[in-house]
Amino acid sequence: MVFPGQNISFVAAICIMLFSGSRSDTSPVCSVIQGLPGLNGRDGRDGIHGLKGDQGPAGEPGTPGIRGSFGPPGKEGPRGNTGFTGLPGQKGDKGNTGAQGLPGPKEETCHNCVQSELVRNIQSKLASLEAQMNQLQLSISKRTKALLFARGAIAGEKTFVTSGKELDYEESKALCLKAGGLVATPKNAEENKAVSEIAQYYNLFTFLGITDIQTEGTFRYSDGKSITYTNWKAGEPNQRGEEDCAEMLPNGQWNDGACNQKRLNICEF
Repeated sequence: MVFPGQNISFVAAICIMLFSGSRSDTSPVCSVIQGLPGLNGRDGRDGIHGLKGDQGPAGEPGTPGIRGSFGPPGKEGPRGNTGFTGLPGQKGDKGNTGAQGLPGPKEETCHNCVQSELVRNIQSKLASLEAQMNQLQLSISKRTKALLFARGAIAGEKTFVTSGKELDYEESKALCLKAGGLVATPKNAEENKAVSEIAQYYNLFTFLGITDIQTEGTFRYSDGKSITYTNWKAGEPNQRGEEDCAEMLPNGQWNDGACNQKRLNICEF
């Protein structure tokens, strides 16, 4: 049986045999006849694996998988810091009246006397708190109204403010009263300096809450009390003409002038 691919070898062998057996001088002639192509041979064995190639680029992310089930709860963590105390809640509805308790043991002490004293102490404390509250509200109200003015200054417990208007004494007094205050009345050097700072800012004279309208020649506060502090300019008050109102110069010194003149309005609260 001749296998595919062995036709040429077989023919070559025949030629060699013929050539060897001939003794004539004439060279033998071997005619080679081309045969038909043989069948394909069987597959060879697999070669050894080649070297590992470089890592290729990352592919497109796949679609998210289905979410798994929740795992068991973890261990309890450390306790956190205590938070800030919250605001008080709204007052709840009044509860039902409880059952009357059993009478207590009889004592020789006068219960009515003790209860009366306790009630008086509570009422006294409530009255004191109410007075403080009213004073605080009054102070806040005055300072709130003071903010409506253009410019001001504070000295001790007093707040001095101005509307920026130039008014005569009665007009200035009425405006201050309407706002819940009085015409500026400094009663010490600190208050006098605070008023003068406002007068200096506007470079204007200003009326003070001091006049001798009630008693000619004797200057008093608007409530009629004697003045306890003064800063009169040298030679003042000189009482020339109808000079019944005290006024402050921008430098802080006082002078007596006519009440119908227009002066910077400054109020105190």
